[in-house]
Amino acid sequence: MTELSLKQFVPSEVCLQCDGCCRYKEADSIWRPKLGMRDQANLADLITGNIVLDSQGYVKTIQACGEHFCRFLNGADNTCGIYTKRPFECSLYPFIISQTPDAVKVYVHLSCPYVQDYLPRADFDAYVAYLKEFFRRAKTKEFLSRNKAMFHDYSPYASELLYLFDLSFDDALLDEKPLVDSFLDQGPRPLSSFSFVSLFAWCDFFDFELKMINGCLCIFAHGPSGSFLYLPPLGKSMDSSTIDFAFEHMAQGGNPKAVNRIENIPGNLLSAFSRGSYNQYSKRAEYVYRKEDLIALKGNAYKSQRHDCNFFIAHQGHHSFEPYMDADFDSCMGLYECWADNRARVKRDDVYLSMLQENRLVHVRLLKFWKPLGLVARVLKAKGKIIGYTFGFAIDENTFCIYAEIADLKITGAAAYMFKRFCADEQLTYFSRINTMDDFAMSNVARAKQAYHPSELIASYTASLKI
Repeated sequence: MTELSLKQFVPSEVCLQCDGCCRYKEADSIWRPKLGMRDQANLADLITGNIVLDSQGYVKTIQACGEHFCRFLNGADNTCGIYTKRPFECSLYPFIISQTPDAVKVYVHLSCPYVQDYLPRADFDAYVAYLKEFFRRAKTKEFLSRNKAMFHDYSPYASELLYLFDLSFDDALLDEKPLVDSFLDQGPRPLSSFSFVSLFAWCDFFDFELKMINGCLCIFAHGPSGSFLYLPPLGKSMDSSTIDFAFEHMAQGGNPKAVNRIENIPGNLLSAFSRGSYNQYSKRAEYVYRKEDLIALKGNAYKSQRHDCNFFIAHQGHHSFEPYMDADFDSCMGLYECWADNRARVKRDDVYLSMLQENRLVHVRLLKFWKPLGLVARVLKAKGKIIGYTFGFAIDENTFCIYAEIADLKITGAAAYMFKRFCADEQLTYFSRINTMDDFAMSNVARAKQAYHPSELIASYTASLKI
C-alpha cells in the first residue's frame, strides 16, 4: 500500500529539546517501537542479522551511562537517524494504539510534556478530531488490518494514559473467505490447517497476504520474525516453479534473519519438496478418531473416560449442553481466564505461558466471529452457570475438527462429558471422523489424546530452502 501520511502533533523543535522519548529504563521496555510489515520493508537495508530487532519485532536498544537508548537516536542533538522512515508508532506518538483481546483503543500518553501543556486546549481537541478522521480512511483501515502484529497491550500502564476513542475496522481477511474456500475445495483437506477458520484464528499475530502464483493461491503470513507460507500453494496446477516463486516472494520481505518456509505440508504433497534444494522437517501429527468410538466409550480401553462422564452426571445434578450465543461471550472468556490461571500455576515454562496468552486471543477472535466463520459452538452449563465451552468446524465432508475445549478444572469429569456430548451433537451427525489437531509437543496433552485411542495419526511437515 502507499505510504501513510500522518500530521505531526508535537512540533519538531519541541521534540529536539526533550530528553524523554527514545530513552528507556529497561533494555526490553515495551515503549520501544515495534515494527509492522510496512516498517520492516521500509528499513530492510538496516535490518541485518539480529542486531536491530528482537524476536518480537521490537527495536533493540543501546546502553550508555546507565540508560537504554533507541539505536537510531543521535544523542548529541536528539535527532532520529531514520526520521523519514521512522516506524508508524513513532510518527503516531504521543498517541498510541493499545490492543487488548477485547478491543483496539487509541490513547494519549500523559508523560509527554507537550501533552501536559496542551491537553486542555482547542489544539489538542482539533488533533484528536483529525486522528478520528485519519483512522476512518480506507487506506488506514487496510494498513491496520495488515499490521496488527505491531500493536501492544498498554493496559497495565492505564494511569499514564488518557483514553480517546475505540478503533473499529472490519477484518479484511473475512472478505477473502469465499476465495480461500474455493481453492481449498479443489483438493483434499488432510489437516485441520486446511480451513479458513484455522487461518483466521491467527490474524492477531500475522499479517496475511493472499497472492496468485501460476494459477495457485498462496497464503503468506508476515510477522516480526519473517515470512512463511501458511499452506502449500493451493490449486491443481501447483508445481516446483510455483514453490520456487513463493520462496522468492518471501525473500523480498526485508528481514534477512528470517528462515522462510512452507508450513503444514501433508504427506501426500511431500514429494513436491523432495528436490535437493529443500530441507524437510516433521511436525507434530494430528489425532483423528472414529466418532462412534468417542460417543460409545465401550470396553476396557475407555473405562477411565466412562468413569469421568458418569461421575459428572452423578454429582452435577441439573446440567445442559446448549448452543453458544453471543451473550455467552463474557462468561466464556471469564472461564478461560480461570482455566489459564490454574494452568499457569502448575506449569511456569515461559513458552507455555506465552501459549496461554496467544490462545486467549485466538478464542476471543473465533468466538466473536463464530457466525460468519460457520463455527459450531456449544456451552456446558451446571445450575445455570457456564462451566465449559467448545467449538469446531468441518474440515471435509467426513471430518469434523474440535478446535477448542475449555472446562472448569475444579469440576471432575466436565471436560470428558463435554467432549462426548459434542461428538454426539446433531450438527455432527454426518461426520464419521473427529480431528483434535496435534499435541503441541506437550507430554500431558499427548497422553490425554492417546488415551482416546486415535484411529489415525496424520503427519505434517515443514519445508525450507537449504542455505
